[in-house]
Amino acid sequence: MEKSNSPRIRFKGFTEPWEQCELGKIGKTYTGLSGKTSADFGHGEAKFVPYLNIFNNPICDSSFLESVEIDNSQNKVMKGDVFFTTSSETPKEVGMSSIWLGNEENLYLNSFCFGYRPSIKMDSYYIAYFLRSKTFRKKIEFLAQGISRYNISKNKVMEIHISLPKFGEQKLIGEFFKNLDDNITLHQRKCDRLKKVKQGLLEKMFPTEKEDTPKIRFKGFTEPWEQRKLDNILLNQSINICSTPSDIGRYEVIQQGDVPVIGYTNEHPFEGYNDIVLFGDHTLSLYKPNSPFLAATDGIKAFYSKGISGMFLYYLLMKNLPKNEGYKRYSTILKDKEVWLTYNQDEQKRISEILLSLDSLITLHQRKCKKLKNIKSALLERMFV
Repeated sequence: MEKSNSPRIRFKGFTEPWEQCELGKIGKTYTGLSGKTSADFGHGEAKFVPYLNIFNNPICDSSFLESVEIDNSQNKVMKGDVFFTTSSETPKEVGMSSIWLGNEENLYLNSFCFGYRPSIKMDSYYIAYFLRSKTFRKKIEFLAQGISRYNISKNKVMEIHISLPKFGEQKLIGEFFKNLDDNITLHQRKCDRLKKVKQGLLEKMFPTEKEDTPKIRFKGFTEPWEQRKLDNILLNQSINICSTPSDIGRYEVIQQGDVPVIGYTNEHPFEGYNDIVLFGDHTLSLYKPNSPFLAATDGIKAFYSKGISGMFLYYLLMKNLPKNEGYKRYSTILKDKEVWLTYNQDEQKRISEILLSLDSLITLHQRKCKKLKNIKSALLERMFV
């Protein structure tokens, strides 16, 4: 909309301009815990809201509290209070806000934040998401001061003007973003549960070090598995290296790490992707390509193994890669590692299919999460003034 005091996206039926209110004139601040030492924390009948709860959540997580002794000289938190962090390592992360909607008694605020208690009626969900909107965050970032660590003054924060529509419109906006967050949380929880199921199956569908058969096995398979050194079964496959990845192209360009695809290219790809597994030599990362590709650097190893399908090899390596080994090269990690495996192609296929189906569901929920987060980010910019 053309008016600067009305948002670009608005619920039908609302046309009145939004009111501009100075925070300090519609509420008061209070300080967090003071005069405490480390010995005062970790025990007691009272609770306090920790810094990370505020930093990470527009609406405080009522289950993420820490213990402290009851102290009636401290400011107590009330339902509807807003919290602001006062310092961070970057200007973009300073002054993060969160609202408290619980009814906990004897609850305090940590000493690295300050509280704000509105004196007028506002929808709690509206204010929670407005304070995380791009409009408000720009104003906060402008106030950040520092060099190696950035701080904000609560007095300066109280001089910021916020935009308030009528209460009915506030309520609709707040409910909308709350429902959006609930959907994001739902998909994230499903994703986390599926990851736990997958990890459990990896542990039980492959034998332990002292057993030659897995705990969970498909009906009809009874032969014991064979023990081999990875160094004896892994064969190196040369792959094509991309000279200049770009944002467009027919083929993926793959690097090491948690985000394997870094670009695209039309250069001639490596097409024998079905039977190979990519291994990040320095990052201990695994990736199973599903289409023709090129590698970003020669730091990526490509492995295959005779008599073992690419998908089964992928999950075999996933099960047997050591955790938290730090910086070690392939020769150190895999050379002497002994694993149990089956050369029965049908059993390899059945195991790979069930784990692949779980991976597909995990990816589905991850994509839905990402899409909803992108939608939320865009609407936080367009639905607030």
